[in-house]
Parts: sequence; structure tokens; C-alpha cells
Amino acid sequence: MSPPSDTIRLLQAGRYAFAAAAVAEELGMPCVNLWEEMQQARPNDKWHSFLSDGLHFSAEGNPFLGELLLKKIANTCPSLAVHPCPITGSFGNSSSVSEIEQHGPWHDEIDCKDFSAAFQSS
Repeated sequence: MSPPSDTIRLLQAGRYAFAAAAVAEELGMPCVNLWEEMQQARPNDKWHSFLSDGLHFSAEGNPFLGELLLKKIANTCPSLAVHPCPITGSFGNSSSVSEIEQHGPWHDEIDCKDFSAAFQSS
């Protein structure tokens, strides 16, 4: 018995992706159908550009996935969305511009010589 062709594997992967998305929808959970997104963004087998070896993301695939995830989070869980700093444009801002409730001090509010003071409620 010979291994399945690339076309058969592709179709099987697509069926699996749609089944997983259907389960997520049934459970009321957000889902990114990456298979479908890649096929739509780069039809006619050009979606391979998103992968470096058929499995791992390429330099083009990483930001593609990142943008999809950021959009999904913003649309389905906006309180978790982290926005870039309005001054620097950087996302590396300790989530200080998200709506996530703060449960402790920011790193720059902790004195390394008396760190426990930063965790005491006033």
C-alpha cells in the first residue's frame, strides 16, 4: 500500500481543521481555522510559503499567524487584547495598555532592597 498523495493529505488536513473549528463553535470557544486562512490567503498551493518545512512557520508564516491571533483576541476577548504603546509603538509594555485587571505591582514599582513592601496592600 502506497502512502497517501499530497492532495489527499491536504484534504484530510482540511477536514480535520473544519471538524476542530466545528467543535470549538459548538463549545462556544474562539478558534482560528489556520488551514482555511492559509488556503484563502495563498490559494493554488502557494500557502506553502507560510511554512519552512511543511510543519514549522517560515519568516512569512510567523507574522501571518500572529496577525490572525491578535485579530481573534481583539474580536472575541477584547479585555485581553494588548495594544501597542502610544508613544513607542511597542507591544512589550507589560500589558499596561490592556484591560487586564492588575493583581500586583508593576515591575518598576518594586524596590529590590525592600520588595515585600510593594506587595503589601495600603
